[in-house]
Amino acid sequence: MIATDCAPENDTLTECPGTGSVAFALVGGATAVVRRVARSPLKLLTPRGPGQAAHVVTSTYGGGLLPGDDIRLDIEAGEGTRAVIGTQASTKVYRSERGLGARQSLRAVVGAGAMLAVVPDPVTCFAGARYEQRQRFELETTASLLIVDWITAGRVACGERWAMHRYVSDTRVNVGGRCVVRDALRLDRDDGPIDAPHRTGRFDCLATVILVGEAFEPATQDAVRRVNAVGLGRRARLLASAGLLPSGCPGAVVRVAAGGAEPAGRFVRELLTEAWDALGEDPWARKW
Repeated sequence: MIATDCAPENDTLTECPGTGSVAFALVGGATAVVRRVARSPLKLLTPRGPGQAAHVVTSTYGGGLLPGDDIRLDIEAGEGTRAVIGTQASTKVYRSERGLGARQSLRAVVGAGAMLAVVPDPVTCFAGARYEQRQRFELETTASLLIVDWITAGRVACGERWAMHRYVSDTRVNVGGRCVVRDALRLDRDDGPIDAPHRTGRFDCLATVILVGEAFEPATQDAVRRVNAVGLGRRARLLASAGLLPSGCPGAVVRVAAGGAEPAGRFVRELLTEAWDALGEDPWARKW
């Protein structure tokens, strides 16, 4: 991918292009954005949500990620806060040039009793794109986290189906210093056709949902129940599976494969009904 000495991973805030920092805190009993810093091409918007959570929406100048872009965002959700991180639209990754790729990194610290929902639109890689994302979450033992991480097959209507060169995603969640989730996905054309039957096959959207923490425990149980109710018939248009986290840590990892972003998005939104109730709002109410 790309290499840079400008923004080392242990830096909280730098002067490099594409870096940003957001902090949430309780102000007058309500969650507020108390720090918002972004450097081009990264943009951070703070729309008012329908409920009790504070919202930050990420975007980039140019409407997508170009070869060489390296977006790095630090998030701090203070004690007792409710925060939502979303995107303005799907994250478009443009064609790679001269072997350069685009990269995004997110690092979040979630305080005691806080709730953080990271619910972006899906990543859409153009033909020949190279993309890598890395997400790291550090939770206090009483914090809760919701992550939706998903990718589409690309610009299918333009004849670009799973035509990217490489897609790499690596997510890690630590609770009280202990790793409870490590999820990684690599789709690389060098390993063979990405749309091969034993890889993405007939599906045009892959989604992973991660629920962690006591606040989302009812949502975890409800999500597992809903997934178990999904039929696994021959040539099913949507497949889903769920696995609970290790003993002592409430939560689950859900995986969804669907024929497109819309059916996947509708399924995930319905799957997270209890999670939206715990959060105090449905941030996808106007999307799916």
